[in-house]
Amino acid sequence: MIQAALQKNPRNVSALVHRAHLYGEMGDRERELRDYDAALGASEPASPQRRHVHWSRGWSRYDQGDIEGALSDWAEAERLHGGRPAWVTYTRALAYWTVGDHATALHWYALAASGYPEWGTDEGMEQRIRYWSKPQQARMRALYAHWKAG
Repeated sequence: MIQAALQKNPRNVSALVHRAHLYGEMGDRERELRDYDAALGASEPASPQRRHVHWSRGWSRYDQGDIEGALSDWAEAERLHGGRPAWVTYTRALAYWTVGDHATALHWYALAASGYPEWGTDEGMEQRIRYWSKPQQARMRALYAHWKAG
């Protein structure tokens, strides 16, 4: 289905992002990054599509251990959003926790929980991370436990 969409339109941003994600899950980083670059090239500046590419590539970079790159992509996605997207606080919390900056991570997590009450409960937090990868879940659970004990 993705291949058919790309055969019909090689600049289909959504299909390129989806395929990039699949390549990432398979461990093919070269093709993954190639498709993210192609999606950026095919998207209009300041468009919701460009914002989505940065958000998605940020998660890919996070999973690769490039936390600085992830934060950069997420900052660009936030800028393109023009507001304060719900994901800003918890993604920053997760990124800072991952690099060991626990004070900054706890600050961002507190902002997530104050703005979005589900982040402040065991059930709500588990619901929010249910589709995350196992390493992402483990890090967020550790962060949540420290915040809750706080």
